[in-house]
Amino acid sequence: MAAALAVLGGLGLPACTSPRNALGDATGRCYEALPVARAALHGAGRFAGARYLTVDALTRSLNEMHPRVVDVPARPASGRSAVCVVAYAGRFDASRVERGWAVDARTGRFALVVVAAPSGRLLATLVLETVPLRFGGLFAIGQ
Repeated sequence: MAAALAVLGGLGLPACTSPRNALGDATGRCYEALPVARAALHGAGRFAGARYLTVDALTRSLNEMHPRVVDVPARPASGRSAVCVVAYAGRFDASRVERGWAVDARTGRFALVVVAAPSGRLLATLVLETVPLRFGGLFAIGQ
């Protein structure tokens, strides 16, 4: 009986582990940006999601919803540079967050914290009423 339990226990063990991180490289990089994002907001708001993308893709998404947005503040030298965009829901004032930038108006229901990957440097905290990106998968935002 003990031998049968040992065999059954050994068969279930590989299901609990895997040779790779289940989050993947891109999501893992955004996971590392979470403390930077939280600090930029001084602990305000509720985590709503995270996306890993290029600065060019972020700028395009912003311009689709907010045509007056020309570029992301504190943009890295290359538009192909990767960033993690960490979203929070709540009430935000661009003057009360780190590197705040008002997109729609000075206050908004969402804050998108843009963190350079892989350096972890805070680029900007965008304050807006509507979110121009879909946050799906493991990190999700309700819209």
